[in-house]
Amino acid sequence: MELRFENKGRITVLALLALSIAAARPAPKNPNPDDMDSSIKPGDDFYRYANGGWLKANTIPVGQSSYDTRAMLAEKTSQQVRDLIRNAASAHAPKGSVVQKVGGYYASVLDQGGIEAKGLSPLADEMIRIAAITDKTALSAYLGTTLNSEVEGLTANADHIFGMWINQGFEDSTHNLPHIWQGGLGMPDRDDYLDSSPTMAELRNQYQAHIKAVLKLTGDVDPENKAARILSLEIRIAQAFAPDSDAADVVSRGSRHLDYGNSDFDRRHVGSIALLWDVRGPRQGILGTLVGGWQLSGIAHWQTGFPYTVANGSDRNGDGQSGPDRPDISNAAAPLNTRAVIKASCPTGFGNPDQTGTPCIDPTTVHFIEGSGNPNGKTVGRNTLFAPGLDNVDFSVSKRFRFTERMNLEFRADMFNALNTLNLGYRVASRTLTTSPAGSFLDFNQTESVARTMRMRLKFSF
Repeated sequence: MELRFENKGRITVLALLALSIAAARPAPKNPNPDDMDSSIKPGDDFYRYANGGWLKANTIPVGQSSYDTRAMLAEKTSQQVRDLIRNAASAHAPKGSVVQKVGGYYASVLDQGGIEAKGLSPLADEMIRIAAITDKTALSAYLGTTLNSEVEGLTANADHIFGMWINQGFEDSTHNLPHIWQGGLGMPDRDDYLDSSPTMAELRNQYQAHIKAVLKLTGDVDPENKAARILSLEIRIAQAFAPDSDAADVVSRGSRHLDYGNSDFDRRHVGSIALLWDVRGPRQGILGTLVGGWQLSGIAHWQTGFPYTVANGSDRNGDGQSGPDRPDISNAAAPLNTRAVIKASCPTGFGNPDQTGTPCIDPTTVHFIEGSGNPNGKTVGRNTLFAPGLDNVDFSVSKRFRFTERMNLEFRADMFNALNTLNLGYRVASRTLTTSPAGSFLDFNQTESVARTMRMRLKFSF
């Protein structure tokens, strides 16, 4: 008994000690209680309950569409950069040093007297080159001289009509490649020019007024009309812009978008009609036995064809797989069932597999050509073609001949595809450009159709 008492006592003491430790540990507290709004019940709106105080104390700054911790961090970073530049300007660093160059550049920006004295003379050579533009060739040559090196092509539009930046290839990471970026807009976003809402319309009016004010400062004699023309030009540029969501998704701009296509289960139009008819007639006597009790049933089904993919048949990008690869479209106006395969011995580089010996062929005369290298803008997408549809009628007729209460004979006749409709290839999965037999590419033959099938049976029960 004493031993048991000691064990219980020890257990009790340990339990009390654990409870005392737990009770002594302070409960976690919200380090920022002012961010909360205790006037709102958590069950009604937990977001406002947890953040209501912060939302009341912080408003979106004028000129910004949103404000969050990232914007706060950007403000602090900008302030730090400004402090570094100002310190460099007042540091009196040795001539030629990085600090002296940064400080000197900043001082030149603040030298309003020097800037006003020079007027537009620093832009004179640039304006002469622009005035010499008379056609598209000259415009292209000029735009080539304005290409600047963008630090990061995924964060903002280029300052010029086109920006250029160097980065690893998105599909070839072993090489650094030049990338062209769209630019040339004065307002931050493409939608600022295209959004028809009253807010954006007013923003465009203010932007046009800003352009007019800048032109006035340059001494222009017709700032009103020129400001309107400049805004109109930028709107047209914005209309040609890719949306930011598309432009930032650089992988999709390469080849991944080719895998977006019709679902394998895409049946655009499906219709069915069912029939069940009990033929009424005499129920007794020999006539009733022969004529009465017949039942007719059937179902008619129509649907459009399955989508399918044209496969390349060869490993075009060298990844060891040929199954997922697809050919390119050479001439979209050419008949759909025309094709050309790569043939190095031909001057054109392509041969016609639908003729004996695969003679050379001009690839611009066919619809599809065997693809090589990485997919591109002319590569065929997935499930872009639809096979012929399905038109099917099934029909059944049945009758039960009853001789006695326990003896009867059941007759049934079934017809599948009763109208013997030729359904060509509605279950096709793909067609391969390089391996389809001559003359059969994209053609659907009778072997892919199920002919009329008839079945009769007798069942005697006793």
